[in-house]
Amino acid sequence: MGSRTVAALLLPLCVAAQEDASSLARCGTGEVVGVIVRVGEYNPAGLAWLKGGASVLSTVPFVFGIDGLHRSGALLAQRLVDAGIAISGDLLVAGSSRRVSGRTSIGFRFDEEIGVGAELRLARWIFPRYSAVSELSLGAGLMIRSGPATSGSLLRMRVQQGRQVRWRDLSFGVGCAVTATENLEFNLECMQEPVVPLTIRYSMAYVPIHEVSLVVSWSDDPGSIGAGVGCTVSAWSALFGAQWHPELGWTQALDLRLSWE
Repeated sequence: MGSRTVAALLLPLCVAAQEDASSLARCGTGEVVGVIVRVGEYNPAGLAWLKGGASVLSTVPFVFGIDGLHRSGALLAQRLVDAGIAISGDLLVAGSSRRVSGRTSIGFRFDEEIGVGAELRLARWIFPRYSAVSELSLGAGLMIRSGPATSGSLLRMRVQQGRQVRWRDLSFGVGCAVTATENLEFNLECMQEPVVPLTIRYSMAYVPIHEVSLVVSWSDDPGSIGAGVGCTVSAWSALFGAQWHPELGWTQALDLRLSWE
């Protein structure tokens, strides 16, 4: 296993930069604020405003351009009466090692402005020469929408098999998104992940016409840049996302989505 592969694996695997096209294009923004349904990390409170349902397929063929390191996932989300629910799973392959994870999320609205959500995620690392390792993640989110602005917060705790629960395994994020015009949105988020320094992420999404969407983003740790372009035809949409990491290079991903009312 090469040094770049090792470096990539040492990055927190929870970081949305590795998970799907939406996360890549946004440099992880949308994890704290936004009604974003994707395979990568998101705030479950956003499901409270889900309309209808959606299914998503995502693939990251070469994480950071490394042969043998790829990721794929799927998600199904549906609006049920006063709540939105989502079930997703993803597979990360690193040579002969595997990481399989599944997540269930739910979001409720107290009124038109306030939503809360919770998530449960199970992950299991499978190594060819070592014992498998399991991980449990519990998360809770809050989102408040007021006019053109949306604010949110997210709290997540990870518990790994054979290890005591520690405060440093806690993740916390806050953020705010502003819809400047009908076609333009800005998003700013701060996220504190275990071991990793506080990260500031910024993204801008622009929809020049109904069928096309553009995203550009930036993250200060370690200075990553992301971009994406999406296309919608009827109920189908596709998003190509890319991100440049100053030490590991480029990663590209593709998301395919089907939505229904």
